[in-house]
Amino acid sequence: MNSHSAFVHDCRFLEKVPEFSNDSLPLLQAVQKIVRNVSALFPSACCTIALLVQSGTSLLSFSSTQTVSDGWLEVPFRYGEGVAGWVVQHAEPLATDDATVLDGCVTTSLFAVPLLYEQICIGTLTITYSDRIAFDAAARQLLTVLADQASLTIWSVQQANAQHMATRSRANFLSMLTHELRSPLNAINGYLELTLSGVGGDLNEQQRDFVQRARASSENLYALLEDLLLISRADAGQMRLNREIIRLPEIIENAVEELELTAADNGIQIHVAIEPDFPHLYADAVRLQQVLRNLINNGLQFTSVGGEVTITASVIETGHALSSSSRSDFAAEDVEDDDDSMERMVRLQVQDTGCGIAPEFQQQIFERFFQAPNERVGHAGGQGLGLAIIKMIVELHGGTISVESVVGQGSTFTCLLPCLLS
Repeated sequence: MNSHSAFVHDCRFLEKVPEFSNDSLPLLQAVQKIVRNVSALFPSACCTIALLVQSGTSLLSFSSTQTVSDGWLEVPFRYGEGVAGWVVQHAEPLATDDATVLDGCVTTSLFAVPLLYEQICIGTLTITYSDRIAFDAAARQLLTVLADQASLTIWSVQQANAQHMATRSRANFLSMLTHELRSPLNAINGYLELTLSGVGGDLNEQQRDFVQRARASSENLYALLEDLLLISRADAGQMRLNREIIRLPEIIENAVEELELTAADNGIQIHVAIEPDFPHLYADAVRLQQVLRNLINNGLQFTSVGGEVTITASVIETGHALSSSSRSDFAAEDVEDDDDSMERMVRLQVQDTGCGIAPEFQQQIFERFFQAPNERVGHAGGQGLGLAIIKMIVELHGGTISVESVVGQGSTFTCLLPCLLS
């Protein structure tokens, strides 16, 4: 009878263990990776990982004899029966050089270790040989450590996958709900417009005021639904950019036109400063205008009568080359390829002379549903989604957003976008 020693594997084992820890992989791929690494330490053996399904009536198994394309093998399971049943029931390792007694299989020698996480058995790790081999203390210790590392990785992946599925389910439900709510809201807005136009009869001054207030609230609700729909799509991985060749000055002009009346009503001036002959961008025009609209509107909310909101756009040298993800949608012939141009970015800034943001809030303002105190009106305004959406859109473009603010003097929001064309 041969005695299997693990001493020759110790150094290789220590190099392999960190590779187990990757909860960004799908569960099957994570298990396949663990099986490959363990098999590399025991080249003449068959390595199998079997995971207990939630119902407890079967195991999902993958072994080193399978190909990557084979996927999971589902096998029946009962506590106390067979190797896996015994190991799961007792939560203890099992070694034998006469495996046919247990499972009636062609395998002769095996060592099975429970995969335990916080005393919960989630499956088994098994090494099998066709020859009779006695697993010595070193081999058993090595496999036990491997099982501990595998358990941690598998549990982390399972939790990450469950959380991801829950997030997608919530996002899909929210997306469906907001989509369904838009239809009746459109009808409400339509009838309010008809009422204001006098289709149902003339309105006195008080009635007109009431309907106008109802329409304003309805429009605010519609805007909130649009924000929630956008976030739910992003959470569900369904948000995509519709990139095209655009002129930034036109995008800025359109965003300013939308908010000029609001600025005038509040006694605030909007200024625009753009470098001449501004180069074209390759970006999503609708989303970029949404970024500008939200930033300008944010400035208006925090600025008092007589204040100013200034939008500037320039091209700067950042000293950082564009990442491949930032350039993935670019047509090869349109992207600037020389070394200097790869470090050029668009700097888009919106500056206000408002009440400013306290230092302790300057990172939190980009979180969903966070509302910074607004000294101008005495309370926080909005739903706390505007800046979170801005950050999401800017980062989808491969850019960054930051804020500089001094309480009592105002704030400057800066977006850096790697979207230049030659």
